[in-house]
Amino acid sequence: MTYRHSTEFAPGSALIARVSKRLLRRVLGCISAAIMVSCASGQSAKASGAALFQQKGCSHCHSIAGSGGNKGPDLSDVGIRMKAVEMEHQMLFGGQNMPSFRDALTLKEVHVLATFLSACHTAPATTVAQGEPASGLGTTPAGDLHVR
Repeated sequence: MTYRHSTEFAPGSALIARVSKRLLRRVLGCISAAIMVSCASGQSAKASGAALFQQKGCSHCHSIAGSGGNKGPDLSDVGIRMKAVEMEHQMLFGGQNMPSFRDALTLKEVHVLATFLSACHTAPATTVAQGEPASGLGTTPAGDLHVR
């Protein structure tokens, strides 16, 4: 029998991170069937995810299709960039300037949000201020053009 040194089990250690991620994946896998059943009762997963996105305040920082905040990244195409399990991990553990929402969201809510966000496959909307050209290059009056 081998004994591990106590520092291997300290918070933030590689062993704990590996165990935590493995355990999280198992837990999320085990409850996904139950979540799908509860989502099917009245609302689709996409509709319930969209409602949850608003209710939990995700739109304060993130936008989808030009609607929402700009503190965090636009999530219009997050379904192309990330897998659902990566989104779930990001919501639960934070990182890359996003706080952890492990204490604010249930595992069911995390899964529903990830399912909803996985369906986001459109390019982020670009906003153009009134009076500015869409290209952002500016305009030149015809009288200022010279042919050489």
